[in-house]
Amino acid sequence: AAQLGTWLQTRMSEIEVIANTDVVRFGEQQDILKYFNDEFERFDGIYYTIGISDTAGNLTVQDGETIQISSEATFSEVMEGNSVISNPLPDKIDPNYLIISFEAPVYDENRRVKGLVSGASFINKVFEEATDFKIGKTGTVYVFQDDGLIIHHPDKEKVLQENLLESASPEMTELTEEMLHDQQGFAQKRINGEER
Repeated sequence: AAQLGTWLQTRMSEIEVIANTDVVRFGEQQDILKYFNDEFERFDGIYYTIGISDTAGNLTVQDGETIQISSEATFSEVMEGNSVISNPLPDKIDPNYLIISFEAPVYDENRRVKGLVSGASFINKVFEEATDFKIGKTGTVYVFQDDGLIIHHPDKEKVLQENLLESASPEMTELTEEMLHDQQGFAQKRINGEER
């Protein structure tokens, strides 16, 4: 969990730095997109897209494509001046992919929010290094949100479909509640008659 937290915070810091560069704050759109393309190449696959949005939610990504993001749960919070890491969500460009977005406000010369920078990473990229291990012989590593919804699991059918707080197994529900309380954890438990 600590490794994942560090990875997420590093990405957020990168997007905050990008949002505070002079070219992004004061530059023309074509200069900003050129800068984003350079950063996209430098990050070598960490980000699926890097884009800039105006206050109406028109996000233009590094290749020039524009999508509307004002309905996203994080948009209004960023417009209030906060940096945000989203929960996993379907990509607006290709909804078959799940992404996590890292969003930071862009300020004008008077320190008023004039838009945001968004860096989106595929969810599998986010979790591939942080969950590439097993606990014991049969342990499975997966990640779930505060509401119990699975956001990463080796069985892709469970992602965004299964909620551990609503599990048929009381042991799994109890374990999930413990981990949510502690913000991380692992345990050996008998679940559905099998030692895990």
